[in-house]
Amino acid sequence: MTAAVIRGLMIGRAFLYLGWSTAIKYPLGFISQQIGTLGPVVVYFFVAGFVESDTPEVGGDYFTFVMVGLVALQTLNAGLRALTNQIDLAVSRGFFETILAQPIRWNSLPYAMAAWPVFNAAVAAAVVSITALILGATIDTGGLATAIGVGGLGMLAGLAIGALAAGVKVLAKRGDPVLAFYSLGALVFSGVYFPIDQIPAAVRWLSYLFVHTYVVAGMRHALLPLKDGLTGPSGGEAIAVLVLFVVLLTPLSIWVFGRAMRFGRKMGLLAGY
Repeated sequence: MTAAVIRGLMIGRAFLYLGWSTAIKYPLGFISQQIGTLGPVVVYFFVAGFVESDTPEVGGDYFTFVMVGLVALQTLNAGLRALTNQIDLAVSRGFFETILAQPIRWNSLPYAMAAWPVFNAAVAAAVVSITALILGATIDTGGLATAIGVGGLGMLAGLAIGALAAGVKVLAKRGDPVLAFYSLGALVFSGVYFPIDQIPAAVRWLSYLFVHTYVVAGMRHALLPLKDGLTGPSGGEAIAVLVLFVVLLTPLSIWVFGRAMRFGRKMGLLAGY
């Protein structure tokens, strides 16, 4: 393990501890946040009662179909918005400049600052999954390892996209133009709430441009008991494509974020964030 990797892990651990120490100071807020994630679970538990749930397109169980999609969405959104949310938090609390003044490479910030949000998302995903199982969701436990692998790769890809967006946000100051368009497209085309074969054929190809599509479909193929009627990439196909996303986007996102930070410092934009 190289010195740079060890240094990056140490920085990530420091940010993880910072997030954890903040959470335990306000335990009610942390608990309320986890409880808040259960709202969609309860809503779709009742919605599933009005939906024809024995069709092969949803794996024979609409409630489980949506729950897997929600867990995938929650995991991905943590990666997508982790860095921008942490930057906003650091700015609002007045220690963003302090972070930048530390003897650390700015290129290491995207993944280090995301450590706590990613951990928090993992806890929330576990809470949602357990609650869904209690309410009657059924999964194929033999596919858990594949589903975890797909989810992990999806989060890494989401972090890369989030780092690209954070580089733009640092310079734009307000708003997340990259994430705004990406999140809207992913919500419509990734098939979280309905099979992607319900999307008009003329624009269905857009689904395969989003990381969400591969994570949602891959996890469903791994976990749903009835897989034959499911659309989208299988677990193995999803892993292959997600590895490609990670390999291509990670170095690009780190480079873009570092360049944005250096340009911001040169133009005096960071001090006036």
